[in-house]
Amino acid sequence: MLEDDAQRLYQHEGFDLPDAVTIGCSDNFRSPRTVCEVINALALVHPPIRSLNPYQGEIPGIRTYGSDAELLAGTEAAVASLLSRGFALADIAIVSGRGRDRSALLNRVGIGPYLTRRFTGEYDRNGEPRWSSGDLLVESIYRYKGQSAPAVVVAEFDFAELDDAARRRMFVALTRPGRRWQSRWCCQAPPKAASRPRSRMRPAHSRPRTAARIEMDEYSER
Repeated sequence: MLEDDAQRLYQHEGFDLPDAVTIGCSDNFRSPRTVCEVINALALVHPPIRSLNPYQGEIPGIRTYGSDAELLAGTEAAVASLLSRGFALADIAIVSGRGRDRSALLNRVGIGPYLTRRFTGEYDRNGEPRWSSGDLLVESIYRYKGQSAPAVVVAEFDFAELDDAARRRMFVALTRPGRRWQSRWCCQAPPKAASRPRSRMRPAHSRPRTAARIEMDEYSER
């Protein structure tokens, strides 16, 4: 009840309520318009979402990887790119599409020169989660749902395995940055739609003259 099916990350059985009224809304006020275009191009939700954010934004930079070492290098480079654009380390969140048991990022003490702030898997006597003391937040999409950050690095998604559950995780991840905020991807296989940002993601007539530049960081077919 009161849950968006596009953001349903756990496979719990639903239930019906007698005489309940269902209200559907595809309007998105948080995400920049270009992020919504990416979401629709990847068919992450149905029906497609409609952006009501006045900010156009830019297509997220994409870095692909084929090994854990390349994932770490790509994630570090994505963080460095955001820092070079003026974001503070405390403004950046790395959001993984995997849980702690399968992630190559969520249990790391550091990523490059940056110490991570991460859930340790332990709780104090009051039931509160214990966190490491770093500045670079690293979280799973399961724990980060409902939160946001000025800059988000979306990591550990495999486009070759984009089933319904993965689409919901990616939709949640891509909507974590808010208005006028930025995102970067680290994924195992690039989406075909994202490889043509000018012709498919944003028609030329809709691009404002003051739009931020588009970065497809280290894009390559794998």
